[in-house]
Amino acid sequence: MLMVLIIILKNYLDSWAEVANVSAADVQELAAASQKAASTANTVGVNMDQLAAQIATIESVTREAPENIGNGLKTIYARFSDISMGETLDDGVDLGQVTGAL
Repeated sequence: MLMVLIIILKNYLDSWAEVANVSAADVQELAAASQKAASTANTVGVNMDQLAAQIATIESVTREAPENIGNGLKTIYARFSDISMGETLDDGVDLGQVTGAL
């Protein structure tokens, strides 16, 4: 069990290091932002590589604190989740379809 956890952690660190090498974010910032958003991201189907790329892109553009980026992504993912559990609008558009398109 411990060996599996070590392998998973190594994969995350390798992924973060690769993203950090090609962006303005560093591994520590990616880890801090991921800590805030990872659970909610996983719930809506965003994998760790996608999350790292999103964090690095936002970090590169805004230079915002990683904790703020993580909390912002967590809020966005939670709102997408709320939309997907919504109802059909008056014009016949299902909010789940909107979420899928986004």
